[in-house]
Amino acid sequence: MTNASDALAALFVDHGVRLVQTADGLSDDAKDRLRRLAAFVVALITATNLTSKAEYAKMIAAARAEIDATYAELAAASKDATQELAQIEAKFVVTTINEEMGSQLVRTPRLTVTDPEIGGHAVPDWWAAQAADTSAKVVATVRAGMTAGEDVEQLVARLLAPTSPFTAALNNAESLVHSGAQRTAMDARNAVLKANSAVVFGLEIVATLDSGTCAQCLAYDGSTYDVDGTPMGATTLPFNGGAPFHFGCRCATVPIMRHYSEVGLEENSMDGKPSSGLSAEKWLDGKSKTEQDEILGVGRAALYRAGKITLRDLVSRTGKQISLGKLNDIYT
Repeated sequence: MTNASDALAALFVDHGVRLVQTADGLSDDAKDRLRRLAAFVVALITATNLTSKAEYAKMIAAARAEIDATYAELAAASKDATQELAQIEAKFVVTTINEEMGSQLVRTPRLTVTDPEIGGHAVPDWWAAQAADTSAKVVATVRAGMTAGEDVEQLVARLLAPTSPFTAALNNAESLVHSGAQRTAMDARNAVLKANSAVVFGLEIVATLDSGTCAQCLAYDGSTYDVDGTPMGATTLPFNGGAPFHFGCRCATVPIMRHYSEVGLEENSMDGKPSSGLSAEKWLDGKSKTEQDEILGVGRAALYRAGKITLRDLVSRTGKQISLGKLNDIYT
């Protein structure tokens, strides 16, 4: 009989793929808005007599206003998506556990959905910061081009180049949308699991194990906590709100169900244990030296292979990744 935690972990990981696909759609919408913004600014520049200080100032003001308006739209759309996605995630958790366990074990609590936080800042604040950054960079780019004596076509090319402010804006928006969606889903998931602590024993962090997995996520893989986020078993890393731990993080929370006897059920797969999936250490040990260097970085990988550090040593007590210099001071 398959351990309930193994079965649920597989289902929750599969759902994680759908979350990424959903975020892809939201990201495409955001990037479409930003492309329209870029086209608006280009049209402004093309229609402006840049040799006129008055017209130049008017153009800059109009560009700034449109940038602010666009990012206000992005923030509003993000807030709407947060509310909807949280409710969808709650339904997923309840439906999946009940169907897999063959019993109505968990219920959907009343969720209080707040703005998700990433890196200690709420998502609306990140959108505001991106607006300010894009505005400043667009103005600086135009000024640099004019100082260099460029014509309108050259200015437009500068604004749309691979290293331009609008290219950066597209990349930043994509990162924020994906991280915001993941944070929203995990917050809703954790709230549902905590509300059902009578049948949910704890939480396990599961990382996506591939060449794109960072040292911090490898260190957290397999960590276990009670529903309040207190470390259990051999886990020492702080929960810190759970996954995601950083922008682009693909770690997820999966439930550890209580033993079937604790919830009045006849014998089934609920054994009160975390999943028994492939550990991050075993996964990493199966990689070549070159692959380990790519994943951990050359210095960290050398310390790891020498047995001087474990994956947990790569992360501080605050849950943040430790610098290579500090690791060398400690272990060499």
